[in-house]
Amino acid sequence: MDVWNEILRKGIHLGMLIIPVGYYFFPKITMLVILGVMILLALGVEIVRFRWPLFSKHFNKLIGRLLRPSEKSGLTGATYLFIGSFFTIFLFEKTIALIALLFLIISDALAALVGKLLGKRLLYKDKTIEGSIMFLSTALCIVFFLPTHPLVIGLIGVCAAFVIDVFVVKMNDNFFIPVGSGLVMQILATVLN
Repeated sequence: MDVWNEILRKGIHLGMLIIPVGYYFFPKITMLVILGVMILLALGVEIVRFRWPLFSKHFNKLIGRLLRPSEKSGLTGATYLFIGSFFTIFLFEKTIALIALLFLIISDALAALVGKLLGKRLLYKDKTIEGSIMFLSTALCIVFFLPTHPLVIGLIGVCAAFVIDVFVVKMNDNFFIPVGSGLVMQILATVLN
């Protein structure tokens, strides 16, 4: 994917900040209903694009340039993002869910942009050292902005999100970053509290 399409894709990704912002102001059940509807709509689009060639043609013409190769024959990142957000909000306490969602929406997006625009040295597969530093620094800022008690929970959550982002390459990070890091933080919170 060229740089401008990556910038556009990550701009849309950052627009998903509406999910944690919405959850900050609205109750869990409201967000779960909204996300449930979004998942159904997204899955409906996915089914139609694979079964109706005319729709698929227009879908690819409109946003095909923003899709990763795996998304052309599988679910899009947006669908995984809605599903991951739903499970993150459903499973974890509010502060942990917000932090995990921000890891995905801010840290992952900015890491990808920095890696694409400024990345020179590879860390692992297609992940650059520059992008990874951006992921870690923004994730640490998130943890200090929305602190968990004790702070070690958030710091270990940063480590979990980073490991998932860099090394778990075969699975969609739009699902596994928030759910995986949230799970680690929730387990620690349960043990330490």
